[in-house]
Amino acid sequence: MPPSERTIANLRDELDHVNTHVAKVEKACNTAEVSLSLQNAQHKRELSQLHQEIETLKSRPDLEGVVAELEERINEMEDLLRKKCEEIEENDDVKLG
Repeated sequence: MPPSERTIANLRDELDHVNTHVAKVEKACNTAEVSLSLQNAQHKRELSQLHQEIETLKSRPDLEGVVAELEERINEMEDLLRKKCEEIEENDDVKLG
């Protein structure tokens, strides 16, 4: 085989090898694009869900204010109960005394 034919044969082998490698790279690229697209869709769903949760939390009443109001009412009720108990004890003392 003359040197030019050998060179052409070597170049064709190398070209086949490069084409095979390019095909593998293109397949890997396509696979990566599909995977990225799926991940992107999943992230969009998760982000949307988080936004909905944030809006739900924002729409709830201020729990600290509610707790403070309830604590104040509890204190008022305890004062009323204490006063009522004192009144009952005084009435018992009067009736028994």
